[in-house]
Amino acid sequence: GRVLAATVESSAKGAPPTSQTLRDFDTFRQFVTGPGIHAIFDQLCAALDHAHAHGVVHRDIKPANVILGSDGRATIVDFGLAWLSSAPGITTNGAFFGTPAYMSPEQIQGLALDGRSDLYSLAVLLYEMLAGRPPFDAPSTAALLHKQLHAAPPPIAEFRRDLPAPIGRALKRALSKEAGNRFPTAEALARALRGESPAPSQHPQGQSDGPALLRIKPWMGGGLLAAL
Repeated sequence: GRVLAATVESSAKGAPPTSQTLRDFDTFRQFVTGPGIHAIFDQLCAALDHAHAHGVVHRDIKPANVILGSDGRATIVDFGLAWLSSAPGITTNGAFFGTPAYMSPEQIQGLALDGRSDLYSLAVLLYEMLAGRPPFDAPSTAALLHKQLHAAPPPIAEFRRDLPAPIGRALKRALSKEAGNRFPTAEALARALRGESPAPSQHPQGQSDGPALLRIKPWMGGGLLAAL
């Protein structure tokens, strides 16, 4: 069944001593072919879906910000660049924050962001987990950013012919240059990766009806970043 024991934390403090980040090559290799693929995908999507439902956009999803515990639990850490889309006076216009290899086109351009930007970054991360290389690579930051803005990623099947077709289709859509062409929610991405039909209704990405206040509260064994 779907793994929902995902957590979102403001820092890596308190992570199990044996935990590793996805930046570690052995960690990538461990989940490239094993049954842990969908378990990790589902946990990361569940964590982002909860954050986005409360108006929180991470803005720096990358392997170094995902910790895997010895029990297989995935934790998204380092919300240092996160912001609340519903908070007054907060904008990304003209700003450039994030890690170039994982930034969405709208983030590179300094445009206003919502949760679909995180989904693009997550798709880059998932692609890299599966292919053993990122979808975009270049000798300089400027060239890399140009590819993020204009180049189509190679189909994941070029590197992993053994993967189910729904994974390739889901990654292609999640890596769309236009946010409107991506999945509306992380849950929708997770379902597509498993080859399931979309849920009947889903919340708008990066929006919240509640006041834009941020605090940490316990949730399923970890600290969850939530707008209350």
